[in-house]
Amino acid sequence: MSEQIIKKEIDQVSSKIAKRPNIYLFVIESLRDDFITKETAPHLSQFRNESIFYNTSVSNANGTHPSWFSIFHSQFGIFWNQYRKNNWSSGSPALQLLKKWGYQIRIYTSAQLGYYGMDELIFGEGLHLADSLSPFYHGSSTEVWQSDKKTIESAKKDLKEHPELKEGQLFIFFWDSTHFDYSWPKHEENPFVPFASNIAYFRTYQTQKNIEQIKNSYRNSIHYIDSLFGSFWQDLPEKSEAIVAVIGDHGEEFFEHGHLFHNSHLIDEQTRVPLYFRFGSKNKPAHPKTIVSQMDFFPSLLDHLSGQTFSFLQGESIFRKSTWPYAMICRFNGGHTPYEFSFHNGRNKVISQFSNRNDIFSPQSLKIKSLWNCQNQDVSECKLNVESWIEQEFQEAFDRIFHSN
Repeated sequence: MSEQIIKKEIDQVSSKIAKRPNIYLFVIESLRDDFITKETAPHLSQFRNESIFYNTSVSNANGTHPSWFSIFHSQFGIFWNQYRKNNWSSGSPALQLLKKWGYQIRIYTSAQLGYYGMDELIFGEGLHLADSLSPFYHGSSTEVWQSDKKTIESAKKDLKEHPELKEGQLFIFFWDSTHFDYSWPKHEENPFVPFASNIAYFRTYQTQKNIEQIKNSYRNSIHYIDSLFGSFWQDLPEKSEAIVAVIGDHGEEFFEHGHLFHNSHLIDEQTRVPLYFRFGSKNKPAHPKTIVSQMDFFPSLLDHLSGQTFSFLQGESIFRKSTWPYAMICRFNGGHTPYEFSFHNGRNKVISQFSNRNDIFSPQSLKIKSLWNCQNQDVSECKLNVESWIEQEFQEAFDRIFHSN
């Protein structure tokens, strides 16, 4: 859908909402779901158990900017560069609708929002959708963990000093400590030792000992951001009505399949992320889904507030019966359009590539790269009859994305 059509549809929305509870959205860098344990992240673990979460929750990309695009635009990540090329200026449709309903948008970030122009792609030209921007960037004199801490201190201060901010506000936090080379206050107690020194990330060879030390650095950074979340959650005003979401932008691999960190391939370690949603006291979806992705957050949020769904969002509300039980995950391709993607149905996934990497809209065929099950193993039973297996498992997914002439 074009920007003009979507803007027209938003303008035609006549509904109003009776209540505007505060919304707190945490978008956390490189956060892998299976590392959220009681030992590593006690506060997030407890929050997950008291909220809506899914056994299979995935990012829509294995890199930051297409994932951010999918979260805020509720669109498939393969389109992020097309939006940028078309000079999209109005920002996230979901945020536009929240503004129409009277919400103010407040941003607290340690991450560089200008990464690949995502600041204006999400918040509009000149960031006009943002009522408040509090950037705490890190550099030579400021460590990443210090910047993340400042986002929480600033938000707490704003809530304390301005009682009017206790409703009708969308607080968005972008945290960066869990991005390699991982950041936490090393002068304090380090719960996971031994951890890696900076040089360990870039050795020309990796031993199991080195990998475990890198993992401990990652665990320490998660433990730290967990403490920030815990302190904020503990002091949150109007907690019973608040809407709170914790979303990892993508996962992180530690040589489980031959790669380190992210951006390299569409394995589960790089794409399985926390998606924890708390909609006030309404914490049971009517129709449990087999798989949920980042694209589903804003459709669920808007449905919760208004009781409506909106055609210009491609994700699905978790409060409605799923009509498309799949997730589409694209592979990072720098500043270019992604040409590789996977469909995931909670049981199996198929990874495909466009035959023309320079123009994904022109090919008449796809290359099937690999077939996997949810244990990250090749799907051996389908090798004798690949086409019928793909048709059985994923025909509905392909039909939605691709239209025959």
